[in-house]
Amino acid sequence: MAVAGLLTAQLLRIDLTIGAASILGLIIAVRLAAFVRVGMYRSVLRYSGLHTLTIASLGVALGTGVGVAATFFLHWENAAGLGPRMLILEGLASLAVCGATRVIARIVLERQVCAVQQRALIYGAGDLGELTMRNLRRLGSYRPVGFLDDDRHKHRAIIHGRSVLGGLKDLDAVVAACVDLRTGAELSERLMVKRRKAERDMAVMFMVDMSGSTKGWVNDAEREALVLLAEALEILGDRYAIYGFSGVTRQRCEIYRIKRFDEPYSDAVRGRIAGIKAQDYTRMGAAIRHLSTLLDRVDARTKLLVTLSDGKPDDYSDHYRGEYGIEDTRQALAEAHRRGIHPFCVTIDKEARDYLPHLYGAVNWTLVEDVTRLPLKVAEIYRRLTT
Repeated sequence: MAVAGLLTAQLLRIDLTIGAASILGLIIAVRLAAFVRVGMYRSVLRYSGLHTLTIASLGVALGTGVGVAATFFLHWENAAGLGPRMLILEGLASLAVCGATRVIARIVLERQVCAVQQRALIYGAGDLGELTMRNLRRLGSYRPVGFLDDDRHKHRAIIHGRSVLGGLKDLDAVVAACVDLRTGAELSERLMVKRRKAERDMAVMFMVDMSGSTKGWVNDAEREALVLLAEALEILGDRYAIYGFSGVTRQRCEIYRIKRFDEPYSDAVRGRIAGIKAQDYTRMGAAIRHLSTLLDRVDARTKLLVTLSDGKPDDYSDHYRGEYGIEDTRQALAEAHRRGIHPFCVTIDKEARDYLPHLYGAVNWTLVEDVTRLPLKVAEIYRRLTT
């Protein structure tokens, strides 16, 4: 390898002569010793990879380094026509030859597969499945034809040229399709085209602002929006609860039960929705904490806390109005986040851009500028949040 590297370096540097037997012998000896020390000759060609290239680089670097040191300290450069740059070129050429031989050997060995390969389906389209596919290809006696995975988001994905054909429930259909393909029969038109509805595991708490500023059009829009949502959620089968909130100072933080999670959508619930009316102030912190506790008791994979409001947190006394109310609400929302609850706010307050990003983040709120469109917008927003 060292001789081949030196000849290649000489071809690249035609102004130098080949008179470097002493230094070449030293380089070969050092490089052989280095390869033995780092285990180069113990590596299996079939599994050559980045580690093999690393130890080859180490051996080549040691040999080249000794050669460069010899030309510098022993003053052999003029006598041999061999300089440090020539030796560096020789080292690079040797590394290229060493790496190429092992890559070619691995390719050749991996192509030496059995005459008859058994076809295999791999269950699991994650990291372990990808590793299994590479190992099967290396063994040669199996030919992977595809993957199965119960995660529907991975269906029809491509991994190393093989498709994720479906879930474990589709195994019989996949096997039948493989048989049809092999025998030349026509494939079933129903294969892999049936859509399965994913089971929804969701609980939603609607927190309705009943402060005095909602009197009139806002209350009417809130009631209409809640009726539309309730009718839609009954069809979807999502679990939901509706509570109103208001308050006057810390001594009177009021929560109005409209519908519990375990309560059916009945005439009584419709009557409570129709009875929503403006109360006192928008004291949000205590309401968020209480309703988050109720929502946290529900066993659901996804939990949403959706607030319908017309203004920022407010109360007339105990310094709640202003910065204190904002920060108290922000802290309550942070506590909800830590419980795995996802808060979202729908507001009609045109000044919401001044405070809602600080409370809910940049994307977890929306402004409905036309209050008459609130019912339709709320339904649309819910659809986006849950799909």
